[in-house]
Order: sequence, then C-alpha cells, then structure tokens
Amino acid sequence: MNPSKLHNAIAAVCPINGASAENESDKKTWFFYAEKSATPEQISAAQSVIDNVDLSILDDVKFITKNTAYDRIELTYGKEKLNQVFDILDNLDRVNRRRYDDAQDIDCSNFLVISMLQSIGINPEDILY
Repeated sequence: MNPSKLHNAIAAVCPINGASAENESDKKTWFFYAEKSATPEQISAAQSVIDNVDLSILDDVKFITKNTAYDRIELTYGKEKLNQVFDILDNLDRVNRRRYDDAQDIDCSNFLVISMLQSIGINPEDILY
C-alpha cells in the first residue's frame, strides 16, 4: 500500500495537511484534512477524488532505473527516439530538470513521464514495466 499516492492525488486539487486510508479496500475509511485556506470547491474536489479514484491508487509505486528506461527506448524504438528523449530533458525548466536529475529511479506511473513518452510516439507500456 502506498498512501502517498492518495495524498498526492488529493493535494493536486485541494490544499491539505494530510490524508489517510485506514482500510485500503473501504473508501469510507479514507479521509483528508483540508487546510483552513481550502475553498468549498476545493474540498468538494478532494472528496470527489476519494469517491471516484480507482482503488489501485494505493498500490505500491513501481520504479525502474533511468538506464533501464533508456535501454528499453533504444532497443524498442531506436537511437533517434532516445535522442528525442534527451532533447526533451535538456529543455526542461530548471526546477523540473533538477527534480529529474535528483531522482534515482523513474516512477512508472508518473504522468509527466508518460506524457513525454507519448508526445514523441513511444508507448509507455513498452518502457515502464
């Protein structure tokens, strides 16, 4: 179980102090603690995340090493696609570039990584497994 995924999904729509899932298979035991600054709309959106999210959000995060991802891209799609990946990484803004450089591994469910791969015609399922 990976409760940080639930926390991150809720925090994306509402400022929160935390989230919990006492029983991962029973959404009635899932809670979030909105910050005082949260608007009623944000609180509603956070509750909607809980109500509508797939239970798999609590699955453990699966990671692969950067080198494994690079090897899979090159072997499956060729050196040209790998170079496209490097071009995208080279053009990241400073904050995202630092975040990427500091990461030891790649989260296989990371939306930004999936979107980047799709944007250059790579099926993420071919790489992130």
